[in-house]
Amino acid sequence: MTCTFVSSTSKSSLKTLIKHLRRNNITPEMMPDSRIISSSSITIEYLKQNNLNPLALLDPELLESEEFTSAFPDFDKTDASDDSRNCVLIGLAPEALNYKNLNRAFRLVMDRKKNDKKTPIIAIHAAKFFQDNDDKLSLGPGPFLAALTEATDQQAEIIGKPSEKFFEAIMKQKPDSLPQDYVMIGDDLVADIGGAAKSNVDGVLVRTGKFLDKDESNKRITPAHVCDNFEIASEWVSGKMELPETPIPSPPLSPREVKMAKEIEALKHQVKTVALDDSENKNEDENENKKENENENELAEQKDKNKDKDKDKDKDKDDKKEED
Repeated sequence: MTCTFVSSTSKSSLKTLIKHLRRNNITPEMMPDSRIISSSSITIEYLKQNNLNPLALLDPELLESEEFTSAFPDFDKTDASDDSRNCVLIGLAPEALNYKNLNRAFRLVMDRKKNDKKTPIIAIHAAKFFQDNDDKLSLGPGPFLAALTEATDQQAEIIGKPSEKFFEAIMKQKPDSLPQDYVMIGDDLVADIGGAAKSNVDGVLVRTGKFLDKDESNKRITPAHVCDNFEIASEWVSGKMELPETPIPSPPLSPREVKMAKEIEALKHQVKTVALDDSENKNEDENENKKENENENELAEQKDKNKDKDKDKDKDKDDKKEED
């Protein structure tokens, strides 16, 4: 089994990401550099292939990295003029995602629209939130991206998870491979599991990091399995462990479904009541018929007895006549 480490990071360069993994005892033997992929590296390659020069709203760490500067040697972050920019690039950048810069990006798109020039809005990823260094959740680039696309009335191109472009880039490393040859393990239901599903790749959700309790009852995205942590998930993927069927709880009903359920229960109760009434009426009819039959039988028996008495009287009369 071959593992690939994929990250949605849009703050760090690929080189920084690799260093971070090595510091955490992920050795080259365990995970070679060629099997480590980040959304930022895929996005930079996408910009180069499409001759795009971005107005980059990025974290300084990525903006000043060798990976970015070598891809855009003429890029000058101090240049306030946007005449040469032909796209907007957004990543997780707490210092850069402010009103001034978003308005600058908005004006670039709208000014170029007046001249019938396309200005793609590109996002390294569009996560709504992420787990910060203090283990709390913080806003991701997604909400800021949504504000810009809403204002410009333009769709964004998302390169990282959950975009199909991201998963296709991974699978291109093995041209002869198929989607069913891959399994995505992640803690983000939408970006990891949902993104993989769009590319027909099974996903295993782990209850760590960005995982939320409500993820297991999501109606739209269903993971192949849910595991407590990455170790258990990887053992299952490698075939070392058999997992029991993941109990997926029934999702909560919508207000409309609750109303329908109540109406159905009321209808069932009504039908049951009618059935009981019919049964009681039937029993009453049967009892009445039974009494009528019993009465008729008693009358018939009485008539027979009366006939027998009459016969006996007639016989006595005949016997008396004979004696006389």
